[in-house]
Amino acid sequence: MAQRDPMSVLAAARENVEFLEVASQTFDSGRTHFAKVLASHVRTMVHRTSSSHAILHQAAALDELRWLSGALDIDEENRRAAEAGSTLRRGRVAFGQSLVATQVVGSRVTYRSSFPSNADDRARWVAFGVWWSEPILTVAEDEVWSRKSIVLTLANKSGGSHLDPSIPANLAKLDAEGLGWEYRASFGDYRRVLHSPLPWAMRTIAYELLASLDAGRPDISRWQGTSPYRLPGTPAAF
Repeated sequence: MAQRDPMSVLAAARENVEFLEVASQTFDSGRTHFAKVLASHVRTMVHRTSSSHAILHQAAALDELRWLSGALDIDEENRRAAEAGSTLRRGRVAFGQSLVATQVVGSRVTYRSSFPSNADDRARWVAFGVWWSEPILTVAEDEVWSRKSIVLTLANKSGGSHLDPSIPANLAKLDAEGLGWEYRASFGDYRRVLHSPLPWAMRTIAYELLASLDAGRPDISRWQGTSPYRLPGTPAAF
């Protein structure tokens, strides 16, 4: 087999950046199932095993980059949640959701992606191994989700690239119970926010990847100039 030349690797990396931008725009339009498309392309770009050759590793970017992380320490996150007010509160399930925010829209509560920025005190620059594996969603003491587990679950088990015939227990629990948030309904009682936050976390993960490339490898992410698919406020440099 012939060795792939560096320019074709660069072209593949740029193609995947465009895939992420278009899927992000589609997600932002309300079609949140495109989180699975985001997961599939993030996996292609960064997941490395003996049989899976990450594009960004082949492009000499995976371990060379510093990666933007908006993940909070769980204790600090819980402290901030306690100060958020009385409309939302934690339920019976332990809480942690660094990359996902919860917002009240009319009489209902929804998730939204939480994008770190240059001015955000939670933004950190870390090595890829830390970024890929650090905890970002804590549902219970024994149920912690990292970027890696979110990406591979959506891509490999939930239909991004493959669909498992059975649903993993931790995914079924998250789909049924959410993260344990409760919100006060208009007549005073509390209701649970039951849907899964994984799509919104995935959108944030894609944002972090693109922002990391913007800062360290603009020849990959900004080769056609500023994209109309990038969310306003994306930092051009750090």
